[in-house]
Amino acid sequence: MIPGNEDKICNGPLKPKKQYLFKFRATNVMGQFTDSDYSDPVKTLGEGLSERTVEIILSVTLCILSIILLGTAIFAFARIRQKQKEGGTYSPQDAEIIDTKFKLDQLITVADLELKDERLTRPISKKSFLQHVEELCTNNNLKFQEEFSELPKFLQDLSSTDADLPWNRAKNRFPNIKPYNNNRVKLIVDASVPGSDYINASYISGYLCPNEFIATQGPLPGTVGDFWRMVWETRAKTLVMLTQCFEKGRIRCHQYWPEDNKPVTVFGDIVITKLMEDVQIDWTIRDLKIERHGDCMTVRQCNFTAWPEHGVPENSAPLIHFVKLVRASRAHDTTPMIVHCSAGVGRTGVFIALDHLTQHINDHDFVDIYGLVAELRSERMCMVQNL
Repeated sequence: MIPGNEDKICNGPLKPKKQYLFKFRATNVMGQFTDSDYSDPVKTLGEGLSERTVEIILSVTLCILSIILLGTAIFAFARIRQKQKEGGTYSPQDAEIIDTKFKLDQLITVADLELKDERLTRPISKKSFLQHVEELCTNNNLKFQEEFSELPKFLQDLSSTDADLPWNRAKNRFPNIKPYNNNRVKLIVDASVPGSDYINASYISGYLCPNEFIATQGPLPGTVGDFWRMVWETRAKTLVMLTQCFEKGRIRCHQYWPEDNKPVTVFGDIVITKLMEDVQIDWTIRDLKIERHGDCMTVRQCNFTAWPEHGVPENSAPLIHFVKLVRASRAHDTTPMIVHCSAGVGRTGVFIALDHLTQHINDHDFVDIYGLVAELRSERMCMVQNL
């Protein structure tokens, strides 16, 4: 809604009999804000619902959530005061005091809030988008370059120190591309192996669901086992590969699947078998079987092969078709989609952004590519690496 004109709704009324996710946003006087996690899916009722009924439902819901939020804050404040009286110290984790499906993290200290500058969002109406792009393209794309250069490559207040631990450094393909500590994928720990929980991979939010994606680098020879452990432990059923193993005379990704149909052991007792390979002009689809501890699962790898490194596909239509093809194949899949190129930020970031935009554009009258890239970079540094 628009402040001062609460009767006007920016995105229009909710559609009947459709599922929505919602989240709360708290804004300060400086124009910075923090978002809660998304709620569980909520389905709207049918056509016959009156506006008055909708107002009552929303009012009651808001009151309930406000009471929960107020109670949480009071309880957390009391807990902090109690710790202070006991001579203890306050940890940010103390703010997480209730375990609910709809949870607001770190409610108490402003320093722990993930503040975002309003300047990092630049929505453009769909009607004005073509004209906006034409303006950016003038003077040899000068304005495109200026806008892109204004995006933060990473957030300085988010730590990535886990990637720099001595036993983890060799697992990073590039020393300057690292996952943030707060949302990195953590593997099951082997207490006898330092760094056994580390892989250069980050959880990334999708259009409707948090942690819908895992953005990761192309496996190195020494991290293939970790890669398949991640697939197995997250139960991911879709792998999106946006590079070729060998490009411009250099190895960009170690081949982590069998060349033929013979089973290959890649990590201890994890066995991979290629079931099917369908080679098309712009992509290849492979079905792979993973076996471990007598259990097995099938994974589909979608490998887009017409995308040069540090470049763009000659024709955008195949890439957009590929994005929609992958999305359609996941109609009932709620497991994370693992996406990688070589570094896991450039082409990977573009794919995730396109998947987001192709869904967003059907539900809204605006697009905010700048804001979307900024949001992606708050979850993994340097996403959408080049212009």
